[in-house]
Amino acid sequence: MEDLESVLAKYKQVNLPIESIWSDIDYMDGYKDFTLDPVNYPPKKLRPLVDQLHQNGQKFVMIVDPGPYLYLILYHNNMW
Repeated sequence: MEDLESVLAKYKQVNLPIESIWSDIDYMDGYKDFTLDPVNYPPKKLRPLVDQLHQNGQKFVMIVDPGPYLYLILYHNNMW
């Protein structure tokens, strides 16, 4: 979250307009889809950030990538 907030602050500081900000798989809890890392992306901190983006007409995009978790399962079960 701190990285996202820092990037947004820097864009604002230099007056660089953005339509959206994307978050890679680091938001996931254990690389599981449709989850949030409770330490790095706690909902109580994420919700205000997303609300602020929406108030500014901006979007927040979280990519969905099923590969990382599947890889971990296969790797730890000696199937990869």
